[in-house]
Amino acid sequence: MRLLNGLPKQQQALCPPRAILGVRLAMIGARQRTLVRALQVLRSRERLAAALQVSLEELETYLEGEKPLPDRAFMIALDIVATGTDRGNRFS
Repeated sequence: MRLLNGLPKQQQALCPPRAILGVRLAMIGARQRTLVRALQVLRSRERLAAALQVSLEELETYLEGEKPLPDRAFMIALDIVATGTDRGNRFS
């Protein structure tokens, strides 16, 4: 897994301190960035997996970019980022 320490200094400076959550930070794409931001908001892989209604193993495949994030999970992640919480999620 490639973490922040493996990135060039210029890219490290662009990453917020809270982004260091054991997630590959070199991911690209709006869906992965949204998922990482939702993880930052909830501060727990377990809470994010529960909010997305997926297993921890499945969440890891999305975070690693091994599988694309499904539309429904993406909408839930967007809602988490927009509201700052997993409460009141209208997509659950």
